[in-house]
Order: sequence, then C-alpha cells, then structure tokens
Amino acid sequence: MIGVVHGLAGSPRLAAGRVDDRSRSGALLYLGVFGVGTILGMTLLTVAMATPLAAATRSLGGVHRTMARVTGVISICVGLVVAYESA
Repeated sequence: MIGVVHGLAGSPRLAAGRVDDRSRSGALLYLGVFGVGTILGMTLLTVAMATPLAAATRSLGGVHRTMARVTGVISICVGLVVAYESA
C-alpha cells in the first residue's frame, strides 16, 4: 500500500508538464501510462525493501518494536520540521 500511495502522490505533479492542449487524448494516455507505471514501480520497490525487513522482524522480535517506535518518532519530527519550514 505504501508503494501505491507514493505512486499516486507523485504521478500527476511529475507529468503535469506533458499535458498539451493540441492532443488531449495523447496527454491523457501519457498520464495514464505514467501513473500506472509509477504505481507499479513504487509498489515493487516497496515489496523489495520490505521483504528482507519482514524476515528480520520474525527473528528479532523486541528489537523490531523498539526500532519501529524510534523510526516513528524520527519520522514525526522530520515531518514537523518540514511543515514548519514550509509555512
């Protein structure tokens, strides 16, 4: 699901420059192919990165919970800094 969300979030913004009023059907086809490709690519990348991590969590148990909490707190802090700097 993370890959799908990333693919959906990035596609329209990256492809916006390709939309041309002279060929709307071509532009829509481009956006569709670009969007599906981005969604699939991000999904496959997420699965490739998550598979070894999932195997590691089965063998490390408690370390996984600690790492999940630490990375969650770091992610929230980074998000707050980015939001503050953007405002």
